[in-house]
Amino acid sequence: MNIFRKLGFPLLFLSLAGFNLARYSDKMALSYVSMAVMLLAMGFIVGSAFVRPDGDDTDRGASAGGASGEQKPFFSPSPGVSVARSVPAWVYAAGGLSSAFGTALFLVGPEVSGAPRPLSLLLVSGGLLFILAAVLVHGGPADRRNAWRGAVALASLLTIIGSFIVLMLLAAGSFYHHGGLYGFLAGAGVLAGMGGAYYGVKYQQSAEGRAIGRELGFFDANGGGSDGIYDSKGIMNGVETLFNVEPGDVESRAVRTFGLDVLCRCPNTSGVRLSVKRTGFLGPLGISFGVLPLIPGVERWDFYDVRCDQPEVAARLLPGARRGENVFCDGAGFICMSLEKTEFKFSFRVEGSPATESVRRILQETSRLAALFS
Repeated sequence: MNIFRKLGFPLLFLSLAGFNLARYSDKMALSYVSMAVMLLAMGFIVGSAFVRPDGDDTDRGASAGGASGEQKPFFSPSPGVSVARSVPAWVYAAGGLSSAFGTALFLVGPEVSGAPRPLSLLLVSGGLLFILAAVLVHGGPADRRNAWRGAVALASLLTIIGSFIVLMLLAAGSFYHHGGLYGFLAGAGVLAGMGGAYYGVKYQQSAEGRAIGRELGFFDANGGGSDGIYDSKGIMNGVETLFNVEPGDVESRAVRTFGLDVLCRCPNTSGVRLSVKRTGFLGPLGISFGVLPLIPGVERWDFYDVRCDQPEVAARLLPGARRGENVFCDGAGFICMSLEKTEFKFSFRVEGSPATESVRRILQETSRLAALFS
């Protein structure tokens, strides 16, 4: 759980308490403040689906490019993997145009017989259903899962909006005799809506990740369950390996990057618990935070916070991973890794577009390290 979710949930409960107190106050200011706090909490919780693990703000200048001069890319430039779209582009264009026209009609069009512009609502819902139906008919299993999850995210957003309206009515004095019941239902609606929105966004399986997986001889992950958020799965270096690609980010310096999360399932018969991440800004002062014991002076892992409950294992197995040119450096986009029970997780933020060769290189080295923990 990253810092955004840690902040989001306390703020959410604080806002619900504020709405409850606003019912017994004649001033609307507390209601507005509570709504602002709840919007901030929603932004933190739902936004955490897009945020990389702690440590993404690393300095990439100390990696594979040399001591001075312009930084050379760790991976060879590539146009990225080619993705074949199962649903024709005109389907999205037609559905989007219908929904956009319906939205405009709802905002500026005339009412019909006192009703809230029924034609606009029909156009909006019709456009969305048209796209959903096309995906269900023409798309593969992963496309269908993505479509349903997108529908869950949309329904969750509408649930949150409806719950907000109920909370505002409660704060204004409506439903006075059943305020407790409606307040409970509205609060539950907000919680369920945020959970659904997070699920619908976070568990989308990228087309790029599935295409790269097929080129590597992997299979599409099932999505959810034991496969979690991952796009593809297969065997590499004798280890079950799953990965998830999050494409399309552009950093402030106009360099395109993509996120890569890797899960290697290893036996880990010794029950080792391990955590490695870039040293924080308090590192030079000798201050760092973590549940596991800090292991200082691990060979070749300078400037990294290495924690392990079995120090001799970390000192024996980790140095080899950084021998020679390797992906466990800033230039390759390495962020962090952790081992808990049989799940060895790695996170990267890689410069360039999602490409088979760069993903292959990372999977080879991460699975090779995971295979050592047998």
